Amino acid sequence: MLRFLESMQWVLFIFFTAAYAYQIFYLLVGLWGKQRGGVENAELHRYAAIISARNESAVIGRLIRTLKEQDYPSELLDIYVIADNCTDNTAQISRQAGAYRLMTRAVTRCPLPSGRSAPG
Repeated sequence: MLRFLESMQWVLFIFFTAAYAYQIFYLLVGLWGKQRGGVENAELHRYAAIISARNESAVIGRLIRTLKEQDYPSELLDIYVIADNCTDNTAQISRQAGAYRLMTRAVTRCPLPSGRSAPG
């Protein structure tokens, strides 16, 4: 039993030594890459933020403004708001805050299978 524990100790020692060496290697690669300006040379991609909202008039304007204030070119970020069955002015606030696309849709309720109740 003692011999087994000694061999397990060596196995764990080798495993953790390799794991730490792996981490240190990528830490050094990351630091070296920043010195060469690696991130600045990267090509910027186009992204879309899709926000599904229902009666979110209290927070939707701030959310859209926060997305637009990110350190990313605004022409490469499209903001889509899907206002779903809103009973407040979520769609109007989204337009005023600068959502590029606004989709409103009316959802028809499908009947639930027998034995199930609608969520509260």
